[in-house]
Amino acid sequence: MNHIFGSQSELGLDYLQLLYQKPVQILPILCLVSKERSTGKTTFLKWLKTIFENNLTYLTNDSFGSQFNSDWTNKLLICMEKYDLDELDFCPLDAMYAVNQTRVKTDLTQIRRLLKNEWRLSPKENSLTYEKFAIWNKGDITREPSTGRFYTVKKDFLLENFDELMRE
Repeated sequence: MNHIFGSQSELGLDYLQLLYQKPVQILPILCLVSKERSTGKTTFLKWLKTIFENNLTYLTNDSFGSQFNSDWTNKLLICMEKYDLDELDFCPLDAMYAVNQTRVKTDLTQIRRLLKNEWRLSPKENSLTYEKFAIWNKGDITREPSTGRFYTVKKDFLLENFDELMRE
């Protein structure tokens, strides 16, 4: 556990305890990200599968293109590995809806401040069509066309700015 969660081991154990003892409690999304190989991410997912058995499902890149994802809604854990997406397009409202699906509550002002001031991103200059991820109340995730002044977050940006945090 120390290898996966590092200095956040106690928080990681609390998270797993809540998953096991209070499976209906809404928890934040847990992401294990590292560009390095052999860090234990896959082993950790396999270990979770042995504990949670049929309450855990694995998703692949193709799963997001499918409209038949209602079987995910009855799962406690939805795990993805090696999600190869080079960039993600979204409007601030998309991000707010996604974050608000967790216990973290935010508003558009906070999202815009984060994107512009902290991440130093700029939206597209015109309202253009993009493909967004929609997370529905029952956990369904779909990709659908949308129009707006969207931001683009590239995989390299996430690795450069957040990979180190995941190893602390």
